[in-house]
Amino acid sequence: MLASSVKRALLRKDPTFSEAEVGFRGFRELLLHLADRNVIELTEGSAKGDPEVVLATVDLAAPTLWPWVGNWRARIDREAPAWSPR
Repeated sequence: MLASSVKRALLRKDPTFSEAEVGFRGFRELLLHLADRNVIELTEGSAKGDPEVVLATVDLAAPTLWPWVGNWRARIDREAPAWSPR
């Protein structure tokens, strides 16, 4: 899924979502942070500057993850069971 689609989906689910509220200057910075921690994988997308985002297989109990990130996959599975990260 393209990063821009992920952002739109987040905003549809929670119109008050702001990456600034969790300490990031922009959505790209948040994605890079998550990729550095192996929460997601980023690959080149179809549009320049809009990478593909794939949820990585992670240990959701890992203490380095923020609580809302650890629950992200579970929320997606619960709220959009037909969605696939690949």
